[in-house]
Formats: sequence, C-alpha cells, structure tokens
Amino acid sequence: MASSMRSLISNHSRYVESFRLFLENSTEHECMLEFIEKKLPDIISSIGNGKSAINILSVGGGAGEIDLQILSKVQARHAGVAINHEVIEPSDEQICHYKGSSGWDTLWKKYGSLLPLNAPSCYVSSADIKKVLDMEGLKYQLFELPSSMDITNCFIEGNKDGELLLDFLTETYEFSKTAPLHLKNAIMEDLKKPECSEERDRKVFFNNNLSAIVIEP
Repeated sequence: MASSMRSLISNHSRYVESFRLFLENSTEHECMLEFIEKKLPDIISSIGNGKSAINILSVGGGAGEIDLQILSKVQARHAGVAINHEVIEPSDEQICHYKGSSGWDTLWKKYGSLLPLNAPSCYVSSADIKKVLDMEGLKYQLFELPSSMDITNCFIEGNKDGELLLDFLTETYEFSKTAPLHLKNAIMEDLKKPECSEERDRKVFFNNNLSAIVIEP
C-alpha cells in the first residue's frame, strides 16, 4: 500500500461531500423510507404489544434522519411505552459498514486490508450479524431492502463526481490519485463485475442492498 494513501475521514469536508454525492446517486434513503412506511408498522405491532420497554439499536445512523422516522412510528403505535434507543455511529477511530449480500460485502472483504482505514476498523455485514444471532439461538426476522447506486461516473477519467464516489466506496482520500495503479485497476475491474454491480442502459449500478434485522423478544 502506497504511503500517500490515507483514510477519507482524515479530510472531513471531502467525506461530507462524497457522502452527499452517495445519497444523491443511490436509492438508500428511498428504500429505507419505503420499508418504514409499508412494513415497519406491522412489525412494531407484532413485537411491541404488552412490552414495558422497546429496545432499538441504530448502526451507522448518521445525523439520525431515518432514526427519527422509525422512532415516530414506534411512539405512535406504543404511546407511553419506554423506548431505549442506542446508537453506534462511525467516528474518527472506526468505520463500520452494516450491509448484507451487497457489493460492499464483495468489495470490502476482498480489499479492506489494502485500504488505509484507521485502526481499529471493521466491516460488519448482515451475514455476520446473522451468524452471531444463530450462535446465540435468538429468533429474528430478516428483511431485504433492494438498493442501488449509479457509479457510471467512476469510469470516466477525471470526472469529479466519479472521483468522489470512488473515495466513498474505498474510504480513501483522493483514491484515484493516490492508489497504486495495480490496486486501482483491480478495484475498477471488480466494480463492474456482477458480484458488485450491474449494467443497465449503458450505466453501471452498484449493488447497495441493505438488510433490516428485527430480533424477536
């Protein structure tokens, strides 16, 4: 790994800019809101009745926009019930991805050790969480939330938006300029493979699928 490579979170303004672009080019929030509106109410009804408290764990909730949507649904259905809301959010010391059977899983488990993440760093997928729950013998419901991200610009040399999205995908500050050529070529090649993305209408869409796990009481 070239010494010039450094973590994206070492430059807060570029991290924020790349994250904003990620949201603009992905359906992440849309698929979450659809899940909250269409499926969450029934889930809340099935697990919350008769409970004196409801526990909610948020992993990587960012500024909390989605968390607030979830909490409002829970409060509306179970007025007066105590809600214990715990948040685990990435900081300068840790990056934590929480996505299942997606391109993130393929990309990070193959190249994570070659990228300049700050230690201690971890990649956590829904598959990893399922293994822990299965080992503990806990019952849970798993909901898949299909999502994608347009990364076409990543393959246009010198495209500013493409470079920012590459930074976000690799968590590397100015990845296209600082990564060793062999690493850059390998990642760019894998980003086009079916394990990470699909091509539609001459565009490349990264598999950004999410999972929601509801642990039953």
